Amino acid sequence: MEIAQGIYCMKEPTTAIILVAGQGTRLGLNTPKSLVNVGGEPLIYYAIRFVKETGVERIVVVGGFEFQRVKQAVKDFDRNIDVYENSEYVKGNILSVQTGLTNIKNGGFLLYHGDHFFKAAIAKRVSTHMNKSLVMFTDTDRLLSGDDMKIVVDERNFVRKLSKKLTQYSHGYVGITYCDAKTVPSYAQALDEVIKTSDGKASSEEIVQYLIDKNNQEVCIGDLSGVGWFEVDYPEELKKFESEIATNRSLYF
Repeated sequence: MEIAQGIYCMKEPTTAIILVAGQGTRLGLNTPKSLVNVGGEPLIYYAIRFVKETGVERIVVVGGFEFQRVKQAVKDFDRNIDVYENSEYVKGNILSVQTGLTNIKNGGFLLYHGDHFFKAAIAKRVSTHMNKSLVMFTDTDRLLSGDDMKIVVDERNFVRKLSKKLTQYSHGYVGITYCDAKTVPSYAQALDEVIKTSDGKASSEEIVQYLIDKNNQEVCIGDLSGVGWFEVDYPEELKKFESEIATNRSLYF
């Protein structure tokens, strides 16, 4: 994979990659999860507004299931957003990451799982960490389930292990990763290696584990504990977010 090289400076260009390729089958709805209406608009709009608030210069959305509908909705919101298709979306989301990363022109990127929703004010906290090489954003104040990505840090507070299967852990991943421009080539190489060994059925977090194990990459923690956020995978989670928007809409743009 060839990644365009940017000029490395204190304020480097950053592209947000929003992943919305999945089918959302756990919601039991016959529509892409990103197009589910909450508070009068599709969920994807909340994600787009959040990443804009972090100060990124460009946004790339990667769709898959019912791609043309998702693309049209995004373009209706902002025609300047680039939308690309991962036609193999039924595999792991690592292929969506590959699609987005291939279309980065220069600089670093902010990887954002499109079914995670945060208050607008949290975007500023995210942006304060976007001066490091590689950052995984986490919290420590949730009761994690078997489907949550768990993280172990070392004595320097760098990520050491990450897996949904961990039984001993210190942090939970919240679906946002930042990678600066100088680390993009290593990240892209690791991505390609993980795809080869997994036939594309891996998750994006396995790229980070590869970098830690093979490259001794230092992965910082961006702690978002205490702020509260929503993930929408199941009907009960959707209802909670709908209730939140109904009562606290002003906090979410």
